[in-house]
Amino acid sequence: MSTKRQCWPCNAKSASLCLIASTVILALACCLAAVFPQAAFAGQNDLVAADGSILNAQSEPQSEQGPESTQVDGETSLQTQATLVPGSSVASYYQPVLNRARYRSGEFNTSASRSWRYWDPHYCLFDMTSDGIPELIVDDWLYEAAHSAYIYTISNGNVVYLGKVSATHSGPAANSTNLYLYGAHMGHFFIKQVRISGNSVYTVSCYDRSSSDPSSEAAVLNGQSSYMKKNKIKGLREYPVTSSSALYSDGIVVGKMSKASISVANVTYNGKAQKPRVVVKYGGKTLRAGTDYTVSYYNNTLVGKGTATVVGKGSYSGTVRKSFTIYPTAKQKAENRKAHSITYQTHVQRQGWQSYKKDGAVAGTSGKSLRLEGIKIKPNGKWAYSGGVQYRTHVQNIGWEKTWKSNGNMSGTQGRSLRLEAIQLKLTGNMAKHYDVYYRVHAQHFGWMGWAKNGARAGTAGYSYRLEAIQIKLVPKGYAAPGSTANAFRQR
Repeated sequence: MSTKRQCWPCNAKSASLCLIASTVILALACCLAAVFPQAAFAGQNDLVAADGSILNAQSEPQSEQGPESTQVDGETSLQTQATLVPGSSVASYYQPVLNRARYRSGEFNTSASRSWRYWDPHYCLFDMTSDGIPELIVDDWLYEAAHSAYIYTISNGNVVYLGKVSATHSGPAANSTNLYLYGAHMGHFFIKQVRISGNSVYTVSCYDRSSSDPSSEAAVLNGQSSYMKKNKIKGLREYPVTSSSALYSDGIVVGKMSKASISVANVTYNGKAQKPRVVVKYGGKTLRAGTDYTVSYYNNTLVGKGTATVVGKGSYSGTVRKSFTIYPTAKQKAENRKAHSITYQTHVQRQGWQSYKKDGAVAGTSGKSLRLEGIKIKPNGKWAYSGGVQYRTHVQNIGWEKTWKSNGNMSGTQGRSLRLEAIQLKLTGNMAKHYDVYYRVHAQHFGWMGWAKNGARAGTAGYSYRLEAIQIKLVPKGYAAPGSTANAFRQR
């Protein structure tokens, strides 16, 4: 059952108890040395095995400004050899660590010393790296004011010791994203943020103050509240801890989709929205669609690149996007080899008629604030299919032209100083069955807008903004647009 443990500062009475307890511990250490010679030299960083042997002693941690542990030490002797399977119990990995921590604490805690200190290590689970696997934080201590938070994670199927954070009387606190330790001892109050970098643990001091009045832990909480307000840390609260006799949370190991192997099949254009086969494997296991993940598709109809978005579900979390290719049919490949193109000419303010452009080249100007006043569009040479191109424009003071122009006739005006504001284009005859016509405009204040096609509107209406340039391009049916189609036309 989860309980909260309060941190508490020492007073004069407890200081006297510290001295008495230190004497008792020294005597106990001598007794232990006689029974377990190696155990007499065990430091706070060491784990003592059941036979009294020390598991790879480690020196005291580095300063708070650097990693508390620079390498994985003897604590890795507590590894479990099971394979890390998403959906499996966190308890199955961490329980042996807690069992060893309880034994280690008991070695230095006889019944004589239990009257003045907690003897059972406490712990909490917190996902410090936001990878779906909670870290284990064991709050253990060997004498009255020497707490240490030992931190473990699960990596490659093993429980790995990352390091420890040394403190005095302390307890964990957390908000939705970060873990902290806060505590007090003999008038010293502190808050530390605990972080993981690679295989190391380090802390960042958030609040540190000493006072001549260690009256109560209220000063700690007041200082914490002040720090939170000043630094806009929301939701920081005391984090629940519990006895290490058993894991209070039988949490579930969650696999990250970014660690999975994901493949998406390529397909051939068929004119319909396609949903190619997706295979997701995690640790050699093939995951099940609908149970372990979901898939959605984007740009999955036209020739070119499509996207499959895989979202973890159940015991898996995270989102991964994978591209796939929609290949053209043999007929489309043949169409693409044919030399079909379109030419266009614009009448520009103060410049008159420019030369013809083709195949997506820019007609008009950019950055000169000159309006388009007229436009002519026609096939470039003879097309292999019957049909042509039709177009009409939205003209200042006139609105949309009532009749469509075609095959090189002018749309718009000349000599009247009226701006073009929008345009529509479409193919006719058999050309419309084999090709799409794409076009986009450069509009005053908006710049280049999205690509429109096959009679859709491009530009603006109701803004009184001029068109300054245009691009037009023929694309075989089923092929993707030359660029983004978003925001091709704006009206108010």
